[in-house]
Amino acid sequence: MDSELQHCSSEPILNIERISDEPCASNYLAYVGTRKSSKRQRVDISEAKLIDFMGEMTKMWKDFQVQQNSSYERLVSAVEDIRASIDFVANKYDSLQTQINKLEEERKVNSNYISALENKLEKYEQMSRSTCIEIRNIPIVPSETKTSLMNTVINTAKVLNISMEPRDIKDVFRIKSRDPVDKTIIVDFTSVIMKDKLITVYRKKIKESNKLTTENLHIPGPVKPIFISENLSAKMKRLFYLAREYAKQNDYKYCWVTHGKIFIRKRDGDRFIKIMNESDLHNTQNHKD
Repeated sequence: MDSELQHCSSEPILNIERISDEPCASNYLAYVGTRKSSKRQRVDISEAKLIDFMGEMTKMWKDFQVQQNSSYERLVSAVEDIRASIDFVANKYDSLQTQINKLEEERKVNSNYISALENKLEKYEQMSRSTCIEIRNIPIVPSETKTSLMNTVINTAKVLNISMEPRDIKDVFRIKSRDPVDKTIIVDFTSVIMKDKLITVYRKKIKESNKLTTENLHIPGPVKPIFISENLSAKMKRLFYLAREYAKQNDYKYCWVTHGKIFIRKRDGDRFIKIMNESDLHNTQNHKD
């Protein structure tokens, strides 16, 4: 009996210990449920954060798109303004270029017209000098008059063996020159024939190395060579000077003036070249033999 009681009393104790050693099903399920609930809660929190993050990113992207669209629209507007400005400037440029071309054409026409007028005036001026010569290096004498100058010219012609009368001289006077003591004498003859005759004989005398001097005219003082040449306009004088310099530098033997026209020639037997303006000298230089 006691043994049975002992056995009976010990039996529950063993069951209790077994139960305490192994978790029961309800405890396990509660434990698993708790873990699942914890995981779900964490997943829900992560999903919420992700959704919030995606929402913020979406909002940022939309804001960025709005800013970009606004910037693009401003850029397009600025480009359109620049294009309009360029078109305006281009149209203005074309208009100005048209006006410039028109003015350039008018300038050319006017320049040609002025050049033609200058040539005509030069021609008339030179024609007015067609009967005139210049005599240089004859000293001024005290109380000099037109009559005394006329007698000096007649004596000069006599030295050259040319018969000349007072009626052959239309006018005679002095003009300013580099040497105030020996101002150039201008003689205006009544005919081109007399002028050409005097120039031709003088040049022949010079060519024969027989200089005409103040001593030949019995003029007191130091002996000076006397030069006789055609009376040229200021423009032709400059051109004649340039032609002489060109002839010296380029080994041209002859440079002379006849009837107000300038000529140069390389050597005897060569063709002579007429110099009408400075460009003729440049053209001659570009076509050297």
